Amino acid sequence: MSHPELTCNRCDNDVPDGHGFYIDDTLWHSERVCADCYDHYDQLVPVSDLVADLEGRRAQLSSSLDPGSVLVIFSAPERVFSADTNYEYRQDSNLYYLTGLTQDETILVMMPGNRTRREILFIKDGDPAREQWDGHRLTRDEATAQSGIATIRSTAEFDGFVEAMLSGRGGYGI
Repeated sequence: MSHPELTCNRCDNDVPDGHGFYIDDTLWHSERVCADCYDHYDQLVPVSDLVADLEGRRAQLSSSLDPGSVLVIFSAPERVFSADTNYEYRQDSNLYYLTGLTQDETILVMMPGNRTRREILFIKDGDPAREQWDGHRLTRDEATAQSGIATIRSTAEFDGFVEAMLSGRGGYGI
């Protein structure tokens, strides 16, 4: 008998670990499906054990939050060692647990009662000149692939997002 998390949610066929797809009809509820069933859906994300685990962690946290609440988690700041040298970066444990990302200037926003977007990840935009010195920064697609969060915005948009939320204007695709 196979594990329930390793079977297709539609036909009960076995889905080998690391294979198959996650379908996401509501941008919140995900189901694991086999390759034979996936062609019936238009939003597919390749299965990753880590991504599935991260989605489960966020879903568990979200279910414990009030539907009208908003949770904001910031990444840990970089710490300067001396002049132009930083200590080795260590991500905030809560953000890392929920996203799997180790990039500074990252913000996770969870809105469990929202109808359209319940998770938004803000990441710093890449800068090729800085990346020569600091290393590669995740693109939006890479952040989605690593975290499983579909809605990725630039950290430069975060203040405007908060202002829109507090004023009741909405926007930002939410």
